[in-house]
Amino acid sequence: MHEPNMSAPSEPPAADVAFFAAHAEDGEIRFSYKGWQVQLQLDGHTPEGCVTGHAEVRAGSFACRLVMASHHHDDVGALEALAQKARELIEDRETLAAESLRISI
Repeated sequence: MHEPNMSAPSEPPAADVAFFAAHAEDGEIRFSYKGWQVQLQLDGHTPEGCVTGHAEVRAGSFACRLVMASHHHDDVGALEALAQKARELIEDRETLAAESLRISI
């Protein structure tokens, strides 16, 4: 595995195959999405074709690790799936925060 890029580029466009393909060989991708820092990493492959990986999602004092174990055609597909799950978590957290603010006012 190559030395990971410690900088977090801005958000890759959803389903940007070129972005994920360019970074898939490292098995790790870092990017920011709506001010949140996201780190994707593939952890392994089984002989049956299952890919395991995780996404670290952080903003302020909030941190969450999403885990994945599923079948994908290649590492790019697995990284895209992890990125989508991370984006969904961020969207959910921001919606919840906005609703909490509205209720408390």
